[in-house]
Amino acid sequence: MSRRLTKEELKKLLEEREKEVKELKAQLEQANKEKEEYLDLARRVTADFDNYRKRIMQREEEMRKFAGENLIRNLLPIVDDLERALNHMHPASSLKELKKGVEMVYKKFHDFLKSHNVEKMEVVGKEFNPHFHEALIVEGEGEGQEVVLEELEPGYLMHGRLLRPAKVKVHKRKGAQNEA
Repeated sequence: MSRRLTKEELKKLLEEREKEVKELKAQLEQANKEKEEYLDLARRVTADFDNYRKRIMQREEEMRKFAGENLIRNLLPIVDDLERALNHMHPASSLKELKKGVEMVYKKFHDFLKSHNVEKMEVVGKEFNPHFHEALIVEGEGEGQEVVLEELEPGYLMHGRLLRPAKVKVHKRKGAQNEA
């Protein structure tokens, strides 16, 4: 037969069970805390990876966008030479066909550059900017802004980024230092 527990034994047994429950609650609380820390860590790692993936995609897009930059830069002197030839031709009847041919080649080069998002900068009459202009000739001691008077060699942008600065003649204001 089973023996009945005394009040003291019941009290002691109850205290032991309460102590066990308290320990289990503390362990559960600690496990929940660790679970939240691991979930937070997983969220941060996921966010970091998403940011990394976006940066890589952006870099790849930038690389694709500017992949032909060196090719374009190397074609620019050819375009410059053709433009100079067109500007120095005289409208003589014997040269008419030659001029027409050079104009056609120039147009093809211009279309090629345009298809690669290369654009010629408009600089004459604009304020001198050493980031976009290279001053080869500086003249005057006038008042006001440093202004581009003449374009000696055009500058180009590719997708809005400087490909080659324009070589220019600049009007220098009084007291300004020579940037060339």
